[in-house]
Amino acid sequence: MNWKSFVETAHAKEYVLPPGWDSKDAIAEQLNCASDSVRRLLAPALKAGTVETGCFPVWDDVTKKIVRVTAYRKTAPKPEAKAAKPAR
Repeated sequence: MNWKSFVETAHAKEYVLPPGWDSKDAIAEQLNCASDSVRRLLAPALKAGTVETGCFPVWDDVTKKIVRVTAYRKTAPKPEAKAAKPAR
């Protein structure tokens, strides 16, 4: 058995972004900007709570290491609080 190959394959399956999350690099590619600009561009949505950020361990096939990846996802719209009825 080739243990190196076994471990790399196991890590590649285990250390992936959770469903629904997009890496900072993938978003930068879609926005045609540098990776360093993504947080600045998403700042209003992050502040409003319509986008959230997270950092996840992900297997990197190039370096053959587990790396931390910053990722973002849209959040579900929060229900607006109803005004309380005045007490009688």
